[in-house]
Amino acid sequence: MTTSSYNSPFLEGLNDAVKAKGLIFLNECGLDPGIDIMSTMKVVHEAKEKGHKITSYESYCGGLVAAEDAESNPLGYKFSWNPGAALTASQNTATYRREGKTVVDPKPLRNAIYRHDYSLAMKLESYANRDSLSFMKKFAMEDCDTFVRGTLRFDGFSTIIQDMYDMGIFANEKVPADAKSLRCLTKSKVKDLNALPLGVKKTLHFLDYFSDKPYAFQPNATYLSVLSGIMGTKMALGDHDRDLVVMKHIFKMEDKQKNKWQETSTMIVTGQSKAAGGPTIMARTVGTTCAIATRLVLEKKIPQRGVLSPIHKEIYGPILETLDKQYGVRLIEESS
Repeated sequence: MTTSSYNSPFLEGLNDAVKAKGLIFLNECGLDPGIDIMSTMKVVHEAKEKGHKITSYESYCGGLVAAEDAESNPLGYKFSWNPGAALTASQNTATYRREGKTVVDPKPLRNAIYRHDYSLAMKLESYANRDSLSFMKKFAMEDCDTFVRGTLRFDGFSTIIQDMYDMGIFANEKVPADAKSLRCLTKSKVKDLNALPLGVKKTLHFLDYFSDKPYAFQPNATYLSVLSGIMGTKMALGDHDRDLVVMKHIFKMEDKQKNKWQETSTMIVTGQSKAAGGPTIMARTVGTTCAIATRLVLEKKIPQRGVLSPIHKEIYGPILETLDKQYGVRLIEESS
């Protein structure tokens, strides 16, 4: 079995049984998880071979829309997957390590960091994503002072989404029975519409949340399901839109003489629009990566057995090489 999904605790619990049968359950072979893990382990193994120590690691990835296609809505974002799931996931508590201290952040979007150095052409921001610490042992980085895995968005996204969440705009509770329009729905959560932050006001206006037109709410509709449905229509990746992936790893290194420096791995790649015949970069980085992993299994080129992740050189090496040479998907490594 090969997938682009995370290794769940359930799957990991099957490891001994899978190994005993001589089988391969190879997961985490997509973009994130996938290329992020592979490109990280490449640097980790190279550092270990040279006797270098990694003292800090930050890794961020974002599936976005190409800059010229991101101007049509205030969030600068379009969905290629379920908006409801994306909105819900954005509210997960983040756990990570920063300068030797464990940080548990219940609202990571509130602490998004402006990334002025990621791209000369794009304004990006990052926020921590779920439980980063669970990867420290997997990546052999238990002694890192800083260890963060997170998400990238265009600047401004995080504040608007968190404001909307705090207002209850996408609460998972039923729509009031007396709500007959989207404006009524908005006013049931926000009493003074003029007091809304500008970014939220622009976003709600774009989504028609100030409209007095009668709106046919579905039976048992929730604030979240309504917003998800509207975003799924108004913020869908269009036929002429191109998607974009930005990934960056930042390693702080130290050698035996205590010399210190920084190494980065950066990938900025765009896909083709549906009108141009595709494929999207998400299809290429997720689907193609998993397909290459599947071929490795079929050609019996993976010596390990059990529930696996591409943390082994025998797995990530040929996958990264094929993505680079055949599909133009690569991370640029730099040192400073």
